[in-house]
Amino acid sequence: MAVVRSSTQLGRLLREARSARGLSQRELASLAGCSQRFLSELERGKSTAEIGKVFDVLEALELLVDVTSSQDAVSSLVARTEAQIVARSRAETHLADYLEAR
Repeated sequence: MAVVRSSTQLGRLLREARSARGLSQRELASLAGCSQRFLSELERGKSTAEIGKVFDVLEALELLVDVTSSQDAVSSLVARTEAQIVARSRAETHLADYLEAR
């Protein structure tokens, strides 16, 4: 999962995904039904890219967009951290009990 907060970050993500799949810009443009020039500009972070075409490129790369509010992301992080703290505490308790029993 990647957090994208700018057109530049999105372009970098798309370029990396395209490269990881071994596709040239021309090949991906053909799959997405857009021009190579559009794809090149998108990968460079052009902020005025047509959103419909952006979704066509995402679909061609089999990438999904998951929009999450910052608050949801923070809540999820807090919940994971709390779970890790509880798990660590339990492990330390078990270790202390084990060592005490020896």
